[in-house]
Amino acid sequence: MYFTLIVVLLFPVAAHFMSKFTAEMVRKNHKTRLKCEAIGDKPISITWMKDKVAIKPQSDPRYELVETIMNAGIVSEIIIRQADRRDSALFSCIAVNAYGRDDTNIQLIVQEPPDGVQDVRVLETASRSVKMSWTPPQYNGNSPITHYVVQFKDEGGKWHNRMPNVTVTGTDTSGIVVGLKPAKIYLFRVLAENRIGKSEPSKPVEALTQEEAPGAAPVKVRAHPTSSQSIKVSWKVSIKFWTKSVKGKSVCLYVRSHVNTITQKLE
Repeated sequence: MYFTLIVVLLFPVAAHFMSKFTAEMVRKNHKTRLKCEAIGDKPISITWMKDKVAIKPQSDPRYELVETIMNAGIVSEIIIRQADRRDSALFSCIAVNAYGRDDTNIQLIVQEPPDGVQDVRVLETASRSVKMSWTPPQYNGNSPITHYVVQFKDEGGKWHNRMPNVTVTGTDTSGIVVGLKPAKIYLFRVLAENRIGKSEPSKPVEALTQEEAPGAAPVKVRAHPTSSQSIKVSWKVSIKFWTKSVKGKSVCLYVRSHVNTITQKLE
């Protein structure tokens, strides 16, 4: 009589991860789930760390831990509701069983609009243009600055979403606003923008454009005597004459197709 002996050898499987590092991105105030899957003999215990500090969901209600037992091991997820800047960190998932220990890392990057620009200054003023400069935001929202927006208004205007503006590339920290009027007070503010959105506007700065000489000379100048001791001079203008600024206000004379005369007494 013959017997068949079947021997099954069971080798212990230490807890381990197939992936050692991943990177995840999420927008500010959005929900995200970080997942790690540990393989090995059960029971397997999972511990989550954030920048090498153990995560305690009871200390932050935005965090929730969920575990699912699988045939080959265990899947652990950490759910973050309303992610913000504080969550941009290295999350570590540590698995331990009776036969070994392993870890995997997830770099979470929370993206948001950049902080506001700083140190906005007026570098140069001309009669119809102003050159501005500024310092980039200290925090770009984990997304490169794509461009800057320089908004401007006159002294009596109000800020609104459809302001006149000048767009400057994200690598520049200065810009020139043109198309202004002479001897006039303007207010300027700068916003930074990345692919997520715009920053808050900077604190407005004020600039007074320079004065400007008349654009053309009077025409049809005529002179004829009115008496033996006086001459009458007349001329025609149809342009805008800019004069000096008085107490920050632009003072101008606008005459359209009008004949001006003066009479000068001769000594």
